[in-house]
Amino acid sequence: MLLTVICHFLTLRRFTKGRTAALAFGLAVGGCSEALAQDPSPEKFSPGLSEEDLLEVIDDEIASENMAEMLSWLREHPVDLNSAWRDELLAIPGMRDEDADAILRAREKEVEFQSVVDLRQLPGGAELIERILPYVFVGSRRPVTPSKRIPLVVLTSRLSGFLPGTTRSSDPDILGAPVRSLSRLSVRFSDRLRAGVLFEKDSGERWNDGFVSGYVSFRGNGVLEQLILGDFNVDAGQGLVLWRAGDGWGGGTGGAIRRSGGRLLPYHMSDESGFLRGAAVVLKTRLSPLQVRCVLLLSRTPLAANVNDKGVVTSFYSSGLYRTDAELEKRGIVHEVLAGTRVEANLRGRGAIGVTFYRSSFGRVVQPGSGFGFSGERSQVVGTDASLVLGPARLFGEIAKSEGGGTGWIAGATMPVDTTGKLSIAWRDYSIAFNNPHARAYGLQSITTNERGVSIGWLMSLVPGVVLRGHADHCKIPGSTYTSILPRTSSDMMVEVTALPASGIRLGFALRMRRTEVMQAVTGLSTGPTRVQGTFDRNSARITGRLELAPHLESRIRIEHVESRSSVSSKTEKGTMLSQAFRYNTGRVECECGAAFFESESYNARLYDYEGNLHGAVQSPALSGRGSRWHILFCWGSFPWVRLAAKYAVSVVERSPIARELGVQAEFRF
Repeated sequence: MLLTVICHFLTLRRFTKGRTAALAFGLAVGGCSEALAQDPSPEKFSPGLSEEDLLEVIDDEIASENMAEMLSWLREHPVDLNSAWRDELLAIPGMRDEDADAILRAREKEVEFQSVVDLRQLPGGAELIERILPYVFVGSRRPVTPSKRIPLVVLTSRLSGFLPGTTRSSDPDILGAPVRSLSRLSVRFSDRLRAGVLFEKDSGERWNDGFVSGYVSFRGNGVLEQLILGDFNVDAGQGLVLWRAGDGWGGGTGGAIRRSGGRLLPYHMSDESGFLRGAAVVLKTRLSPLQVRCVLLLSRTPLAANVNDKGVVTSFYSSGLYRTDAELEKRGIVHEVLAGTRVEANLRGRGAIGVTFYRSSFGRVVQPGSGFGFSGERSQVVGTDASLVLGPARLFGEIAKSEGGGTGWIAGATMPVDTTGKLSIAWRDYSIAFNNPHARAYGLQSITTNERGVSIGWLMSLVPGVVLRGHADHCKIPGSTYTSILPRTSSDMMVEVTALPASGIRLGFALRMRRTEVMQAVTGLSTGPTRVQGTFDRNSARITGRLELAPHLESRIRIEHVESRSSVSSKTEKGTMLSQAFRYNTGRVECECGAAFFESESYNARLYDYEGNLHGAVQSPALSGRGSRWHILFCWGSFPWVRLAAKYAVSVVERSPIARELGVQAEFRF
């Protein structure tokens, strides 16, 4: 606590007396506040990946929100280890295909898990428990208490936004209220039949212009394994043919370079451009010793796009914001009709091989105005993927070919390092001609094309209680892109050490370095403005600490420094942040109170504070400028059928109006 007080004093010496008094009040209130703790883990703190660690490596706002929504969904709909299907297991972040196969093999031997701790009997089971504990449970024939019963109906409703008279300038073209709303209803008619519907309205949209999504899912017990009507996602192989948008389970950290494809899941998120709408069916059979699955897809999905006066699509619009008449004109202006299949043969414990194919057509000609990206009226991609177990190592890879002859491939291996660690390495080559709008393979770009590179990920225990994890990636972009007409290189490296020096204490240090080549404007030359290619670096270092002050009280501190530098302008911009939060949880009442103080010279040197939030909401607001941010979160769940939550946050930035945010959420379970 002495370190916390000293850091606060050093940070506050630039602030006014009023802010100092406010901090003292906030910390006093924080003494009776908390964290949204999950189910009790084998240890109070674990060196395994937390939700904050998963969000650290995601820079895209949509991907970050998808992550938060998926984690929230899994917390409210945990997976039963004794009855879950393979794709349900693989949907859990941190669950690898060898882990899922080990669980299924144990069940084939009529081994029923009595508790999640029984996973320790499996290879790597202790580490697996740390990764998946909040999202799984063990069903039992014994009666359970109401607080532990998996509900038949879950209704979640959330309202959030900036309070009137706060910071945001009004735009006369905005049609709706500055409130964001999300409502989600899921119904479990039985273990085999489920349904769900979602309604989401973004800030500035009218209520009747919100996004509506729904599905009905049926699980069979014979040849018919699954049937989904409505909105769904398909994940196949390593992502070169079909993969859901915005996936980012941990980037390359700790061996996540290799993906566990082969999942068909109903869609229950608010991203308006990351799903297929239609029907999907999974058929399965056993040809000893192989288990063969066949997925059949048929969809007609509405897409938003910018269209020129000739009716040609010049670009797709994926923000999901429809606040003005101009944005509403883009909505559903083109449809994609897609038919596809995936056949997968799984040899339990030894590997798998799969073939994926789809063909789609668009209602309009697609011709990007800049000449980059997918173009044409149809897309056709076929690929094959495989994984093979060779002793302690696992080899994996996928190769695909798109319309026009473009190819993309990725190949790699994961292997153990002594008995506690893992090393992963992968090579990739996505040609310029490889254009697939449904590909989301591993890489540093948001699209899977025009990239060659190598990635290494590692996870190992240095000594008991000290874990080293990280990743390094270097790639070359051989063709033109939006940011550079010349070939360029890009690299990313992160190293993190997590330690448990004593009971109830978790310390971490992380260093991340990113460099990319981009075209930048240069002014003041005799020939006039011109563009030259140079490097842009963004480096960050952070120290984190968690301390259990009392049985239900936890303190969290975060110190971070960021530097961004452009070689063209030789300008270095810096940012520094100190955040402190207190968390309290009795099981029925949870609350968190925290404050962050930051000074950033530009948005390039922005910082992120991973504060507690309403379930399913983004937990990492971007902070730039010079100021502070305060938040308090309160959750009440004294009854098993209802959980209420509210969050209030205030951002105070120099030369900017004060921003006040309020969010409320109700979750009903029956």
